[in-house]
Amino acid sequence: MPATERRSDKRVVIPGARVKYRLENGESGSTRLENMCRNSACIKIKQRVLSGQQIELDLIINDNPIISLKAKIVWVLSRGGYEEGSTVGLEFRPFGSGDRENDLEKKQQIDKIMDKYLPSSRDKNQSA
Repeated sequence: MPATERRSDKRVVIPGARVKYRLENGESGSTRLENMCRNSACIKIKQRVLSGQQIELDLIINDNPIISLKAKIVWVLSRGGYEEGSTVGLEFRPFGSGDRENDLEKKQQIDKIMDKYLPSSRDKNQSA
């Protein structure tokens, strides 16, 4: 994982959230969603991968509709031997109407989920 924190958004851990993924070489798998924010996520996978590789995701978050996204692997942390795989950081492709972009509707779905799981600033002020 990078030594310098570059995230501009809070990450959340969503209990029970899963991910189905497809790598650009055709390999696929399923794993739990470690954490996410509005434009990125972290997962653990069995395959060895490199930064810069493209990946397609199906985010399965409780009773919400499945969110299919295009992403890029931005960092990789090997967990030991080949059988143990890697922890990977994913950056979602930009949201828009282009072929290489994620649909704007997907951004709205992610925003709704993040709003549900992120404590609001109002809640923080009330507990102070």
